[in-house]
Amino acid sequence: MLFRSAVAIDILLADPPADERLLKALQNIPNLVLPCQLLPNGTWEYPLKEFSTGAAAIGHVQRPVARLSDGISREPNLEEIGKGDRRWALALEAFRLASGKTSVLESPQDLTIANTVIPAPRTDEGRMMRIRYMPEGTLPRVSVLQLIQNPSVVKDKTVFVGITDQSATRDRLESPFGPVAGVAVHQYAYETLASGEFLSPAGYGIVLIVCALFVAVPPLVFARFSLPLAYPMVVA
Repeated sequence: MLFRSAVAIDILLADPPADERLLKALQNIPNLVLPCQLLPNGTWEYPLKEFSTGAAAIGHVQRPVARLSDGISREPNLEEIGKGDRRWALALEAFRLASGKTSVLESPQDLTIANTVIPAPRTDEGRMMRIRYMPEGTLPRVSVLQLIQNPSVVKDKTVFVGITDQSATRDRLESPFGPVAGVAVHQYAYETLASGEFLSPAGYGIVLIVCALFVAVPPLVFARFSLPLAYPMVVA
């Protein structure tokens, strides 16, 4: 699939007054995605009207779900609803625009954009998708200074704009490779969509086989090797 360029911003831009220079710059971006977030009362907080009027899409930036005790944010909800107003995730909207599509094709079991079928069935929690995280440094990160010095570095690319400073603790989440900035989570979600390589739960049969191996292998190792050799092998 050929992708167009798009810009997704993970900074709410909800506080007045609107900066005129920023407003003018954003108006020149054709595939611009701005963020929104759900407030505790269930309503949406949107960017200022001056900014949102020129955006191609507005996507939600709700935190992904961390189901396990390790606190890792593995599953963003691709669809959030607040007071009857539905919003797709920021990464999903960026992927749609980069794919050149005007809408998302929906079914109860999945979502489709262009030729990509996204396994995100509708449940009571929403439409959850597992993020395929990558080690730190796999995806490029460009600072403001680097962008000023060489604007062409982001030409024809899908770009996510946000705060990556370590001090921004409110916008830092856990990944399997350690803490990551919130904007990076959106980037990883986008890359999961763009690659089409989606993670799915292991079937009960596979889980049963793995558990059986954990039970059966240690006795075989101790039976075959002496204790000084077998113990490190089992522990490892």
